[in-house]
Amino acid sequence: MSGFLRNLARIAAGLLFIFSGYVKAIDPMGSAIKFGEYFEAFGTHFLVPGALFFGIALALVELLAGLCFLFGLRMKQVSWLALLFMIFMTGLTLVLAVTDKVKDCGCFGDAIKLTNWQTFYKNLIILPVVAYIFAMRRKFAVVMYPFAEWSVVTALAAACMILSIHTHRHLPLIDFMPYKVGVNLPEAMTRPEGAAEDEYEVTLIYEKDGKKEKFTMDNYPAEDSTWTFVDSESKLIKAGYIPPAQDFAISTFDGAAEVSYIYEIDGVQHKSDEMPADSVEVTTIEETGHIQDMILSHPGYLFFLTSSEIKTAAHNKFDAINTIFDYAKDKDMKFIMLSGSSYEETLEYITSGQGKYKAYFTDETVLKSMVRSNPGLILLKDGVILRKWSRSDFPSVEELNKLINESPASIIKAHKNRETASSWAFVAIVALLFLCFSFKTMQRNRR
Repeated sequence: MSGFLRNLARIAAGLLFIFSGYVKAIDPMGSAIKFGEYFEAFGTHFLVPGALFFGIALALVELLAGLCFLFGLRMKQVSWLALLFMIFMTGLTLVLAVTDKVKDCGCFGDAIKLTNWQTFYKNLIILPVVAYIFAMRRKFAVVMYPFAEWSVVTALAAACMILSIHTHRHLPLIDFMPYKVGVNLPEAMTRPEGAAEDEYEVTLIYEKDGKKEKFTMDNYPAEDSTWTFVDSESKLIKAGYIPPAQDFAISTFDGAAEVSYIYEIDGVQHKSDEMPADSVEVTTIEETGHIQDMILSHPGYLFFLTSSEIKTAAHNKFDAINTIFDYAKDKDMKFIMLSGSSYEETLEYITSGQGKYKAYFTDETVLKSMVRSNPGLILLKDGVILRKWSRSDFPSVEELNKLINESPASIIKAHKNRETASSWAFVAIVALLFLCFSFKTMQRNRR
C-alpha cells in the first residue's frame, strides 16, 4: 500500500508540474511579462531586463521536475529541488495574497487564471504532497544506472529549452489570450445584451446626536429627519461579465479625433483618411469618432502591424513589412501600425524603414497580449482575427495570395487543428516515455 501511495503522489505531482511548466514553456514572453510585473511591484527594477531569462528558467525547472517525477528519474535530487521550490512559492504567494501587489501570480501562465488567495490555497495542497515525496525519496525504485539517468535528464532539459526558444522565436503553440485566431474583435470588446452586471453592496452612513451608524438600502431612515446623511460606501460582492478584449482601444497619439477628407475628381466623389494633393479641393471634413470603431468596421481585410515598444523592436524587418504594405495597398486592404510608444519614436521607426503606413496608439500591455512578438503582424477580415505572425515568420506575397484564396472558416479551422495537434503530440510523447520508463523500472526490479 505504501508503494502505491508513493507512486500515486509522484505521478500526481509530476503531472501538475508538467502542466504548469508546459503552459509557461510554450509562451515564454508571457512569463517574462509576469516576471516584469513582479520586479516592478517589489522594487527590483534592475532585474526587469532579465525577465525573459527568468521566465524560461522557471518553465525549465517546473517542466523538468515534472518529467523526472513522472518517469521516476533522479528522485533524490528532484525531490530536494521540488520541495525548496514549493516552500519558496508558497511563501511568495502568501505575500502576494496579503499585499495584493500583483493581481495574478501567473502560476499556470494565461491558461488558467487564479486569484492570489486561490493560488496560495493550491500551494498549501501541493506542498504536503511534495514533502511526502521528499520523505520517501530513498524508497523509490531506480530506473537506470546513474550515468544513464543523468543523460536522459540532460536530454529532457535540452528539449525543454528548445521548446521555449522555438516558441519565443515564433509564437506560442497554444494562444490563451483574448486576441487568439478566430476571435471577432468588435464582439470581444463589447458586453452582450443581458450579460450579468456587477453587483454591489451599498452602505449608507447617517449621524444622529453625534453618533454615526451604518444602514443598508432597505433599512436606512429615509423619513426620520433626526438622522443626517453623512456618506455612503459600496463594496463589490459579485463581478459581472467582463468583455475579454475590453482594454483594446486605438487612438491618435494626441488623443484627437481622426478625420476623413471628402473630395471630387472628375465628378467622382472620394473619401480618404489622408489629405489629398494641394490641387484637389476638399469639399467636406468629417470626424470619425472612435477610431477603433472606424478601423474595425473596415470591410474586408485589415493588417495590424504591432509594436509594444519601439526601442526593442527588430529593425531588420523593414523590407518584409514594406512588401506586405505594398501588397495590401494593391489589393485595397487596410494596413496600419499600432504602437505602444510615443509618436516621435514611432515616426522615427517608420521613416527609418522608408515606410508609408499610418500609425496609431494602443496600450503597450494590450499589444503584448495581441502578439508575443515585437514587431508582430495580425490579419483580420470583417473584424475577425484570421492569422498572426511573429517577426520571424512575416508572410511572403505568395503566402498571402494563397491565404486570401481560402475561406476565413478554413483558415481558422486549420490554425486550431495545428494547436490541437501540437498539444496531443506533446501528450503522446510524454505518455510513450512514461510507459517506456515504467517498463524499464519493472524489468530492473525483477533482476
